[in-house]
Amino acid sequence: MKHTYNVTGMTCSGCENAVKTKLMSIPEITEVIPSKDTKTAVITMDKHVATDKLQEALGGTNSNYQISEQI
Repeated sequence: MKHTYNVTGMTCSGCENAVKTKLMSIPEITEVIPSKDTKTAVITMDKHVATDKLQEALGGTNSNYQISEQI
């Protein structure tokens, strides 16, 4: 399944790479396509991963990167 999330805090390609690397550390996630331009990440996963688990992988609530579901 593929979901698009809002991700704030990405300002450069290094940020995109950091977000991708951190989210790919979750075993259920098979692909992450982050975009600093649209402030989103398209995440493909084998089974649903809760948003709070995604945020935890990004460094928790005090991280530079904040992830939320698109409305």
